Amino acid sequence: MVEDPDELHSRLMTALLTQMDSSRGIEEVFNNTQNAVVTASQGQQTPVVSSTLTESVDLWAERSGVPVFSAGSAVSGRSE
Repeated sequence: MVEDPDELHSRLMTALLTQMDSSRGIEEVFNNTQNAVVTASQGQQTPVVSSTLTESVDLWAERSGVPVFSAGSAVSGRSE
């Protein structure tokens, strides 16, 4: 069970929100979230991470100076 009755959010959601703010790539976020939940639950909870991504997804591209692409520009190949 992922719920934590003593907290506002579940362990999973708390870890996910923390990792989204501190990690750049989505796979890094998922892996770090999994590790944080395992640690917080002392090994009693292990979220499953499954991905079919074929490319890296950078959540905070503007932080690293990488051009940000929208869905439309990804199709056309142009940055906005």
